[in-house]
Amino acid sequence: MRRYLKDNQIRKALNDEMDDVRLSEAQMERVLKHAKHMPWWEIELRIPWSAAAAALLLIAAIPIAVWLHLDQVEGEPSILAQQETKQDSLIAMGGGLYLESELLEGWSDSDD
Repeated sequence: MRRYLKDNQIRKALNDEMDDVRLSEAQMERVLKHAKHMPWWEIELRIPWSAAAAALLLIAAIPIAVWLHLDQVEGEPSILAQQETKQDSLIAMGGGLYLESELLEGWSDSDD
């Protein structure tokens, strides 16, 4: 019982001491409103709309520019395109595809 009285005396002394720094109801509401938990998407990342729009435009423009550039570049025709022009057949051998004319290059019909 004595300890209970002592705890109450300490609590009363502490409350008396804290009366000068106690917040009003309006101040408490303002503090609680400010301390309200915000979702992670509002806290972690704040990107201005103009920067986000510019980034999205850049992300969309790069593949289009590359596609337009590659469409204009003329390169060496592929093996399949060469096959269509020469009517050469493809031979699968050893895990690779070879043109019949490439395999026969350098071989002569006569045996020496």
